[in-house]
Amino acid sequence: MQFIPGIVKKFTRVPKTIQEWNEKLLFGILASLLFFGAPALISSVKMAIDTGQPINLVIYVFCYGFAAFLLFTQTVPYKVKAIFTVLLIFFLGLVALRTLGPIGSWRIYLFASAILAALLLGTRAGFVTLAGIYCLAFVFSILLHNGTIHWNLNELYDFNAWKVTTITFLFLTSVCTIAVSLLISGIRRFHAAAEQSARDLESASNRLREEIAEHQKTLNDLGISRDQLFLARS
Repeated sequence: MQFIPGIVKKFTRVPKTIQEWNEKLLFGILASLLFFGAPALISSVKMAIDTGQPINLVIYVFCYGFAAFLLFTQTVPYKVKAIFTVLLIFFLGLVALRTLGPIGSWRIYLFASAILAALLLGTRAGFVTLAGIYCLAFVFSILLHNGTIHWNLNELYDFNAWKVTTITFLFLTSVCTIAVSLLISGIRRFHAAAEQSARDLESASNRLREEIAEHQKTLNDLGISRDQLFLARS
């Protein structure tokens, strides 16, 4: 249990670099996911049991345990943790869509996956996740239109309703993902420039101290030489 104090210390210390900020952000997201996700896990497990879906039961428990692993492990690099966190949220959205259809919480999961990708991994990851959401919506639209897929809980939810709500969802998700991506990109560039300025200032300060030390040494040598000359004349 010695890793717990290390995790607490890592979370409570003030970040000084972009990487440390990213790690603290990911830690907060995973911790929040476990804390606030517990009630969602309980309700999802109960629904899986009541509806006779043991596969979903295993999936929900596994995803929660995997999130706990990502939170507490110290050996997995930040980027790998961030990628798996985004994939985990995206996968839960896919499961929700396949299980409950349009009335499920799949939009919330997919929206969160796009935003988290932009926050944790940058603009490119946000757009890649957004493209994955578009592809997923397109595939399910074709399956629903052709009658290949059907949800028993959605007798009143026809293809037209799916089309309207999905287009609206994609529109809002795109706008929010782009906005967050641009914001995070700007913040990171600004922070990187500030870090570079701090390094340049520290380097200039070190050079100045070295020059002062050399100048002082020269003055001391001149003082010694003057004293020696005075003693020689006397």
